[in-house]
Amino acid sequence: MKENKKTKNLKTLDQLIKEEFGPIGTKARDKFEKGFKAFERSFLDNKRKGIS
Repeated sequence: MKENKKTKNLKTLDQLIKEEFGPIGTKARDKFEKGFKAFERSFLDNKRKGIS
């Protein structure tokens, strides 16, 4: 399998967060993702109800 030069040096978001912030960073990211999903859900619910 040939490696793509562009993707060869890219790290996953998890790897970058662990390097920068350690385990605290992954917890913060999980909290952010949960918060964002909740926001997205309420936003979509409001759109369905006709509240912009």
